[in-house]
Amino acid sequence: MNIPMRPLAAPILIITGLLATGPDSAALADEAAPVYVTATRTPQTADETLAPLIVIDRETIEANPGADIAELLRFHAGIDIARTGGPGTVTTVFMRGAESDHVLLMIDGVKINPGTIGGGAFQNIRLNNVERIEIVRGPRSTLYGSEAIGGVINIITRRTGAASEASVNLTAGSNATRELGLNVLYRNGDYSAGIEASTFATDGIPVFRTSTTDRGHDNTTFNIFANGRIGGIQVGVAHWQASGNTEYESSPNVPRDQDFLNSASTLSVEHTPTDNWVSTWKFSNIRDELDQNQSADFAHTSRLALDWQNDVQLGDANLLTAGLYISAENTVASSFGTSFDEDTTVNAIFVQDNYRAGKLAAVIGGRYTDHETAGEYGTWNVELGYDLSPVLRFIVANNSGFRAPDSTDRFGFGGNPNLKPELSNNTELALVYHPAPGRRLRLGVFRNNIDDLISYDVGLSQNNNISRTRIDGIELSYQAEMGRMRFNLEAVAQDPMNEVNHTQLLRRARHSISMSLGYRADRYSFGGDLVHTGKRPDIDGITFASTIVEASTVLNLHASARMTPKLTLRARVDNASNQKYELVSAYRTPGRTLFLGFDYRL
Repeated sequence: MNIPMRPLAAPILIITGLLATGPDSAALADEAAPVYVTATRTPQTADETLAPLIVIDRETIEANPGADIAELLRFHAGIDIARTGGPGTVTTVFMRGAESDHVLLMIDGVKINPGTIGGGAFQNIRLNNVERIEIVRGPRSTLYGSEAIGGVINIITRRTGAASEASVNLTAGSNATRELGLNVLYRNGDYSAGIEASTFATDGIPVFRTSTTDRGHDNTTFNIFANGRIGGIQVGVAHWQASGNTEYESSPNVPRDQDFLNSASTLSVEHTPTDNWVSTWKFSNIRDELDQNQSADFAHTSRLALDWQNDVQLGDANLLTAGLYISAENTVASSFGTSFDEDTTVNAIFVQDNYRAGKLAAVIGGRYTDHETAGEYGTWNVELGYDLSPVLRFIVANNSGFRAPDSTDRFGFGGNPNLKPELSNNTELALVYHPAPGRRLRLGVFRNNIDDLISYDVGLSQNNNISRTRIDGIELSYQAEMGRMRFNLEAVAQDPMNEVNHTQLLRRARHSISMSLGYRADRYSFGGDLVHTGKRPDIDGITFASTIVEASTVLNLHASARMTPKLTLRARVDNASNQKYELVSAYRTPGRTLFLGFDYRL
């Protein structure tokens, strides 16, 4: 294991100082802790969760008017973002040093990764209708199947509220950026419904460092839902959709644009056959469509899925979760002179036991997957936690994951229909220190071995399972609620290596550090987010030569003021120091930008 330790020294000193100040009386208020669902498919508080968990809550989302999901993700250490230009251009996310198509992206628990190119369309997800974002680091294939090797990002939309409400928000800013949002939520006893819609547009920035013409992006997003109880059955329907157009360049000063559509429709039925058994049927249909306007190239995915989950409480200590997943996917695409029209079915069963008694907590699960093109595979998840003291927990875990080859791997340029799945095995150890409510320190180490990685074999002129990687890492995180102040620090040192040629993996930094600090008063709030990302190897987007993207440090600032009980003004400054940096070699990133907005509750 060859991990740079120096970047962790400063965060450890900062945390030591904060812990030494002792508990703040305001932070010890006995408030109901929020619950999250992604790590185990069942509700848990952050302190109960054994897996490494990050949550971006609604307060953080509202404090960043005009931001998209990638802008929030990049301010968490260990999440590397690669973006080929301004808003709306292709955005890929790397977690724990794994590949970008090893990150599973979900909307309300429904997988929206396409079957054509693997990675989810992060660039198309706006935040007006998002309640929170739950991020689990490491493999979760036992619960969610293919792609969940580096981690899972689950976007939870706003579907609940204590009472009916309506609001409108407007944001305007640099590069002629403007966004208008409308939210209407209705609740009456067991019945609720809502619609949340937004329209976003920007003139954007030039794409390449040698380009001179701005390339814009527009996006219309809406989320509509209804929930109600019929007898003893809870029924919910929802539809989320984002569509629009993105301008880009295929090479410097060669303009192109493409239309996109992403959607997820769901019908869920929940009932309780017995007092200790909850059974949920979730039917979903997702679409991912991309159409080029200067050529006949396109890529379309549609997927019908049934996810049946059963949660059975067995005594006080065991919560058993078991279920069935069935999907039927169609992918149609044409690109680089190749085309395909493929149907793929997946059948899987999974089981998990969540055990808690005394000082011991355990999550143990397994999954059997019968993938039409990848074959039959088993994955497992074992996590054990032991309380060394009332405030200190030791955790050991071993998880496996896999990614089935997508249709482009098999039938696109260099396609090989005989590809095997990419397989991972992840082991980690962690200590969690929780001295008081609102304060939490986690220090963990992990090793993720990924075999049979799909790479282009130059000798055979096709894709093959010829690569393997080993990713060693150390993760440090600290969260503190101190009266009106909120502090978050994360630091990651990792060694993402290609074991075949012993080189550092492209677009993944060996170290990164992020910090956020916010202050909330009765009528105003302000804060900032800072992220330092180490240098990364890359391929230059103009010359196609191997190169290095230099390290960068970016600071964002935000503030809000509640002018009346109904009106709140917000401001955000991105890249406040106006640093020139790149996320992908040869592609521009915005300089200092300013966004102003307001929320008005009707």
